[in-house]
Amino acid sequence: RSIRRGGGGNTTTPLRRERRTRPVRTLVVLGSGGHTTEMVRILSSLARPDRYEPRLYVMAETDDTSLDRMRSLPSSPHRGGG
Repeated sequence: RSIRRGGGGNTTTPLRRERRTRPVRTLVVLGSGGHTTEMVRILSSLARPDRYEPRLYVMAETDDTSLDRMRSLPSSPHRGGG
């Protein structure tokens, strides 16, 4: 795999896989149209959810359904009535 850099040239740089040793801040955007279902599926399947912390969840104030779905996740910071 390679990435193309901007600047008018036709230069590509190979992607390097670096082993991450610290958690990475993660933005989780929830919404309608099946997006929340997909995010729940992805978050539930993480082998090491602690590697994706802290997590910032973004959803509409009126989106009670997405909030309830996030509370159902075992590692959710919103469990227990927050």
